[in-house]
Amino acid sequence: MLMSLKDADIKRYSRQLLVPQFGMAPQIAVSNARVLLVGAGGLGSSAAFYLAAAGIGTLNLVDGDLVERSNLHRQIIHTEAAADAKQFKVASAANALLALNSSCQVHPHPVYLTCDNAITFVKDVDVVVDGTDNVSTRYILSDACVLAGKPLVSGAAIGMDGQATVYNYQQRGACYRCRFPTPPSATRSCSDAGVLGPVPGLIGVLLAMEAIKIVAGVGTPLSERMYHYDALEGRSVVFQLPGRRPNCLSCGGCETKMNTNKTNDTCTNDTNRHGTMEDTRRFLEEHRLSPKEETSSTQQQCTFDQTHQLSDEYCVSCIEYDEARLQYSLTKNTAAAAADNITNTNNNHILLDVRVSHQFEICALPGATNIPLAQLSARLDELREMEIIYVMCRRGIASVRATQLLLDAGFNNVRNIVGGLDAWQKEVDPSLPMY
Repeated sequence: MLMSLKDADIKRYSRQLLVPQFGMAPQIAVSNARVLLVGAGGLGSSAAFYLAAAGIGTLNLVDGDLVERSNLHRQIIHTEAAADAKQFKVASAANALLALNSSCQVHPHPVYLTCDNAITFVKDVDVVVDGTDNVSTRYILSDACVLAGKPLVSGAAIGMDGQATVYNYQQRGACYRCRFPTPPSATRSCSDAGVLGPVPGLIGVLLAMEAIKIVAGVGTPLSERMYHYDALEGRSVVFQLPGRRPNCLSCGGCETKMNTNKTNDTCTNDTNRHGTMEDTRRFLEEHRLSPKEETSSTQQQCTFDQTHQLSDEYCVSCIEYDEARLQYSLTKNTAAAAADNITNTNNNHILLDVRVSHQFEICALPGATNIPLAQLSARLDELREMEIIYVMCRRGIASVRATQLLLDAGFNNVRNIVGGLDAWQKEVDPSLPMY
């Protein structure tokens, strides 16, 4: 363990050593600190940069994603070269961090956090930073931090809004499950709702600050408080959160650190037992939540409200629709139809794109008609004359809801295009400029 700073370190960190509320002892604590950062994306990029720059001794990075060009407007730790090479985010981040501060020990782990590996990653660090955008991962990480007795610095950013808080601080603060005993009913990700780059950048910096405060023992962490940032209005507010719930299935109000080597560890108070990661797994299964490594677009393509599944007769693949699209095009040319002996004359069809209008403006298939899902119920009369309706969205999720809505309204000849534009770009037209 580092007991004092080298001359080179004093010179490097001199500006933060000069801060009266900081100084030598906190800097030494930072240099000895071990931090786990889960998520090397928008939040993780700026958080990782500032943690390494501040002199964090060891930084463990966990993320199974690859770098994509659509990441680069907000995930500033990555490069075009890393995206083109399809590099793991943690590897790309490690290269950038070591170039910034070679004294920081950076350990990249190109895997997703799961119920099986969470305790292994959490138990040997001083503080955990959650930079993910996946609800199931948030539960896994929070529960693991409760089990291992570690503070969890957590943030989120979507659209023009961001927030940050600290869970399980000193094993007394509330955990994520205290705030959400059941999964939030409506959750969005950056890939669905978008995000303006500086928003996760700002929140990531705040996460780094909270982690540094905790390991350095300075200031008051955001435990049981939530910082909210509204970029559109340029406003920030910190509001109070409830404390631990006595009946929380994870922390249960217990303040005693558990022994993570046991399977069913208990607190000194037998009435307040911590859950286990198996409890977390069952909770996720019960609420139909999957860890990120198990989640794919195909799992959601023909699902409606998580309980109703479209019959196969109302679903077509992108390749099948491409073939049908060609037939409809040919039948418009009677000469070509006669030459090819084409008898299908059903060209009174429509490609209905149910994305919101500003997404439709980004890219769409030629000839598509845009009626956003939210407007569909009020505009059904526009579709009554169509003999067949093909429904498409970005990933084949909103289109399932639209297909079901049309079926319920008495439209019989409706087909959901499985996988949406995302699948179309992969299976039919790689030149489509997906977002």
